[in-house]
Amino acid sequence: SHETATGTLKLSNSSKAQRHRNDRNKGRRRSSRQTTKNRKNVVNPFRQRDEDDELEKKSHNRRRWSHVFPTGQLEFKRHAGPLWKSLCQPAILPLTIDYFPSPQTLENEEEYLFSPYQLTLQGMENTHYSSHIELLMEMVRQRITQDFQVVPPSVLSASNTHIYGDTQHFLSMGHRIQVLTYDAQSDTIDVKIYNAITGEHSPITYHYLMYSSSRKEYVGTVQTFEKYSKIYRWNQMDQIIIEDNEKTFTEGTRCRRLHYGLIPPKFASFEAEKLYIDKFKRFLDYLGKLREKDEANSELGIQIVTSENRDEKTSLNNNLSPTVRKGTTEEMKRFTIKLRTRKKDLYAWVELGIDSIFDVCRTYRIMFFWLIASTKQVEAQVQLIQRRCAQYGLEMISFPHACVSRDLLLNPN
Repeated sequence: SHETATGTLKLSNSSKAQRHRNDRNKGRRRSSRQTTKNRKNVVNPFRQRDEDDELEKKSHNRRRWSHVFPTGQLEFKRHAGPLWKSLCQPAILPLTIDYFPSPQTLENEEEYLFSPYQLTLQGMENTHYSSHIELLMEMVRQRITQDFQVVPPSVLSASNTHIYGDTQHFLSMGHRIQVLTYDAQSDTIDVKIYNAITGEHSPITYHYLMYSSSRKEYVGTVQTFEKYSKIYRWNQMDQIIIEDNEKTFTEGTRCRRLHYGLIPPKFASFEAEKLYIDKFKRFLDYLGKLREKDEANSELGIQIVTSENRDEKTSLNNNLSPTVRKGTTEEMKRFTIKLRTRKKDLYAWVELGIDSIFDVCRTYRIMFFWLIASTKQVEAQVQLIQRRCAQYGLEMISFPHACVSRDLLLNPN
């Protein structure tokens, strides 16, 4: 009788455990179905009909990033906050925006500051653009890379804004709006900039302690946060885009960049050092030939520091202009390279920056800066230079880009 009771108890416990596993599996399936259902409610930023109802309830700045946040009352209660996975992939702004203020709002001096400027063209035959429309589209592309969004004609019509065909483009960042218009009579491009007064905020200073591994103690640190970056010098960038003779990127210019360097070997003798210098000189000759025709025959003027003349060169370099900051791109020799393209491709170029001083015991920096070029074109040019380095016996590798700048707010949002 005792054995029978024990067996019945084990069977009862086994049945309970099985029912528990079944209930748990059912719960997982319900959770999986609910998660799938919730995902269907997330806004697709590239499907306009999914956004219309939800976005009308949000502010302009929230609508710009609406696809990052969960939608629906039930889902918001379960997942309050942004979809971090979407931010890590990363999330991207849609190319268009669904709101634009009326002309009366833009002209209201209490809401927007108006700042226009005009670009005078010297005739398309003096540029590398085939038409004014192509030039305007290049200006639009540069603004899209800086987080502007294109305002579609349907949205402009809803705001009672008049449109002048394909010679006018409207772009919005919410608190900053630009209108680009080509005037055929004066052969100029008018750029109208509207900056919202509410978009100007005082910076916030944050004090905190950071542990220093070198000092073995916490060190007081100050960080300043700004809601919006400083107003960008779009006039200067447009001049770089339009004028063929103005291609030097000054500090603060927002452009794409890559950082490479030549790694020196360990020299067993002075003869090995001289051989390395000869390889570098061959590399300099190659870079000089990549420049524009009017500069290809001139010397790059790179100082070479060896183990024999180090003391002499160091004293000379210490007498450089105090306005040139060491370790920055201001010390570099910079020149432009026309990228190899087919005749039907758009004109593209890249600015190459190399250290003005070549020290046999230090890494030699090589940097690429570009605005008007595709990543594919720049990559092809970089690979050409890398292959030439390998041919000369030089080791050129990619570095993480560490920027030294007075203005590190590269993202205008």
